[in-house]
This record gives sequence, structure tokens and C-alpha cells, in this order.
Amino acid sequence: MAGREMRDVHPFLVLSPRVFNARTSLVIGLPMTTAEYNAQYADVVCIAG
Repeated sequence: MAGREMRDVHPFLVLSPRVFNARTSLVIGLPMTTAEYNAQYADVVCIAG
């Protein structure tokens, strides 16, 4: 299965520190969305702002 590029901007909240990212070549973070249909999932956290 081939990957596909997603259009538009897709915000991502980076949780891991820059030093960790540089040393491991790994970034730990969470995708962010404004799509209301995602609110049905148990692991969704609302961020006001």
C-alpha cells in the first residue's frame, strides 16, 4: 500500500524535548484536529484557545 500526501496544514503538538529528538531521530507528539467527529473517541483531549 502506498502512502498519500495530505493537503492543507495538519498541526502536531511535539511533546519530546529537542535534545531527545536529535539523539534518537524520533519525535513524540500528538496530532491535533478541529474535526468534531473525532470527539467521540475516549482518548480525545479538548484544548481551548
